Amino acid sequence: MVHRYRDHGLLSSDFLSLIYVECPQCNHCASVRPKADTQAGLFSPWRLSCLSCGSTKDWNGRQVGGGSSSAPTDWYFHLPLWLQASCCGEILWAYNRDHLNFLEDYVQATLREGLPEQVTAFFRNKTMASRLPKWIKRAKNRQKILKKIVVLRSTLP
Repeated sequence: MVHRYRDHGLLSSDFLSLIYVECPQCNHCASVRPKADTQAGLFSPWRLSCLSCGSTKDWNGRQVGGGSSSAPTDWYFHLPLWLQASCCGEILWAYNRDHLNFLEDYVQATLREGLPEQVTAFFRNKTMASRLPKWIKRAKNRQKILKKIVVLRSTLP
């Protein structure tokens, strides 16, 4: 059976409405999301909240992006992502359930279609699918990655 993936131009920022991280207080799963009373955006205020210990923290900065660590972290508080695991000698990670679903769809596909030719070359290399590392794209790693995605999904709140 042929599984097909078609690149729809999703960017990494399209998965940032909710990020699961490790709570710095209790090491359980916490969430990072735009504050409820603000319009969502990369530079809008964000809130870290943990349902396990009740810890909260707000971010109102002017810069987003990876922290100083080489490990996968969120863009705001630079905390370790909750959804990460060693796989094929690398770290497989995701921000949330939608990101995991995207990875699963991409990895299980035996036929992968890029963006239509009408899309400019500038945008073509900015999509999430085009930015995936080679080890995720390799067919020889498919089954190991899919098994690890199942494990990561089981840890979701």
